[in-house]
Amino acid sequence: MRCRIKVLPLFYAPAKGRRLSIPIDRLKLVRVLWMDSQGASPRWQYLDEAEPEALLCHTVGWLVREGKDAKRIAPHISEDHDGEVQIIGDMIIPNVSIVRMDVISSSCLDAGSTQNQQETEPLSS
Repeated sequence: MRCRIKVLPLFYAPAKGRRLSIPIDRLKLVRVLWMDSQGASPRWQYLDEAEPEALLCHTVGWLVREGKDAKRIAPHISEDHDGEVQIIGDMIIPNVSIVRMDVISSSCLDAGSTQNQQETEPLSS
């Protein structure tokens, strides 16, 4: 039996010399609940002790790409001096692993915008 591996494109490749640019205010801030696998056990164990467990993970970030097979979530987002959006720390989550995805209310985002910021006290250490 032959296995077929489907390679998913991780990055969008626009025309040479051009970047994909989406305004930050068009991106959705989301919370994703998804199931993840666990790593190998650290010791030998008997079969009756080897319980299968999956982990429920919570991820919050900007939904920067949605594909047929996966979603790309970025917790950190910025605009450079030319207004182009940059991300870091992004994660690709397969759609089959997603249990639930909630959009965080835009009113929460408006309250934190730089135009609406109020003077706050520094965090105590």
